[in-house]
Amino acid sequence: MKRVALSASSTHVYQCHNSHNICCGVCASMLCSHLLLRRGCATASSALPKFNANDWPRVLEVPTRIADNDMQGHVNNTNYYAFMDTAICRMFDEIDGSFEHPRFVAETSMKFLSPTSYPETITVGIGVSKLGTSSVIYKVGMFGKSTGRQLSLGKFVHVYVDKNNHRPTPIPNSHKSVMLGMMMPG
Repeated sequence: MKRVALSASSTHVYQCHNSHNICCGVCASMLCSHLLLRRGCATASSALPKFNANDWPRVLEVPTRIADNDMQGHVNNTNYYAFMDTAICRMFDEIDGSFEHPRFVAETSMKFLSPTSYPETITVGIGVSKLGTSSVIYKVGMFGKSTGRQLSLGKFVHVYVDKNNHRPTPIPNSHKSVMLGMMMPG
């Protein structure tokens, strides 16, 4: 990513490796992915699976707030992690109504595909890509409810832990049975 000046008033413009102009370094990774997909560059379009909200075993909605928007006028990338965490926690609150089974977040990642802004409602699709003895890997897709456009594709790893010593513990059967019904490829 290199910084370029397009004019005297736009000294904060960056260019990605394919010479697409991007407004700033903060949103560069998201907008670069978005531009690559829109322009049909093989590097992005062939590597990213295409989904829609109906492809997911569980779907929940998370409203955006005006505070989620950043200076560029779109939802800041960091908020997508909060939307992912909120949807997964809310899913288990709906399943058993408690947080009796503690879990630690061990890993997260996100590919940003398209920007959105307040007042959009985010449709969060959740599936399970791998289920272990004490851990689960969720695949998470986010979509703009009003547009249906895919906004991001994420990975979220939960490790179930003993509430006293915080060591890994087997996933409770009540949760495991739900997860088995949410299996998705890779």
